[in-house]
Amino acid sequence: MRCRDTFPSVMPCPEVRLFHSRSAAERFSRLRAGEPIGLLDTAAQSWCVQRGGSACVCVLFEAEGMTWAESAALLAHEATHCAMRWLEVTGDGDRHGEEELAYAVQHILLALVNAHNRWLLKRAAGKQQRPNRE
Repeated sequence: MRCRDTFPSVMPCPEVRLFHSRSAAERFSRLRAGEPIGLLDTAAQSWCVQRGGSACVCVLFEAEGMTWAESAALLAHEATHCAMRWLEVTGDGDRHGEEELAYAVQHILLALVNAHNRWLLKRAAGKQQRPNRE
């Protein structure tokens, strides 16, 4: 599903990034924003980086041992934070209401779940290729 399928035409689509590695998240934010970010010691967290006129919402997801449903719920939680930050950073927070917030959460969550599923598949494939060391 494309951004335009879920977003009304009056809203731009946010760029969404999901990281499963703290170092990759810090490297991206440093390159994109030109300064380091202060990451917390939590299972998941979100932030927004700006450069020029564009903004990117980011999530660091380091939760291990969760079921898929628990992971999806935590990603939904972070998607809500991302949507609120993105609307605030773009200046649309005051102009748009609940419906626009819901569209933003929907788009961001879809991007996060798709990225997380790709990561899970890649990780599973990597585990299958490793030789058994018994």
